[in-house]
Amino acid sequence: DLQMKLANDGLARALPPDQIAGAGAGAGLPDWAHWRDLVFAVAQEPVVLLLSPQALAGGLAAPRSRRDLIALLRDHPERFRGRIGSYDPVISGAGYLFAVQDARMSDSFWRLAEVMGRLDLKLYCCSGDMIADIRAGRLLLAYNVLGSYALAGRDAGAEGAPAVIELEDFTLTLLRTALVPQSAPDPTAGVQLLGFLLSPEGQRLIGEAAGLPPIDAEAFAAHPHLRPIRLDPGLLAHLDRMTRARFLGEWQAAMDQP
Repeated sequence: DLQMKLANDGLARALPPDQIAGAGAGAGLPDWAHWRDLVFAVAQEPVVLLLSPQALAGGLAAPRSRRDLIALLRDHPERFRGRIGSYDPVISGAGYLFAVQDARMSDSFWRLAEVMGRLDLKLYCCSGDMIADIRAGRLLLAYNVLGSYALAGRDAGAEGAPAVIELEDFTLTLLRTALVPQSAPDPTAGVQLLGFLLSPEGQRLIGEAAGLPPIDAEAFAAHPHLRPIRLDPGLLAHLDRMTRARFLGEWQAAMDQP
């Protein structure tokens, strides 16, 4: 969303599709994966729920939806009190983006926020810190963790490995984006780099070397619970100062539950 604001403020260089990699590599992108001819998605990754094995001790069922998660937390408050983590939307741009998109997708987000607030939700700047506290046993559950971070270095079969869950009511999918700044000292090189990132070879390297899922429209057809955070004007609306202040006021009210 912040890259889109830069582009909307006139700070990104327009890229005709036929300029990218010299062959219109960006022309095949789905509509949700680029904004105008300014901002282009180069990778996509789910935003997931991370569960420590101890979270479900005693044979509890893993939540498959936000409704399930709300029920799990309400039914076992003493287990989860002070041991739930998520992004702090006040200090984290990613956290604010995910919270806003959650709220856009479903009213269940605010019910979940109130339940987590009542259980002394721990707030974080970064996915890495949440994952570290899950692995150290300080947290049992982390909500809205970046999938690539959750899966990095994880041995799914290892004893004590946290479970990575894509919630089936919907799982937000972050689009990692790129643009060429108007002030780029070598805009031609910028165009070439962006074209490479969008090319088949660049997408292969993004998946294999960077560990990020490349852009794949078919993934959303095959897994309808995945919902891309579309590059559309709705992202800009929530960057408005007053809109942001109202949203964060509602968030704080949810956190201040008795």
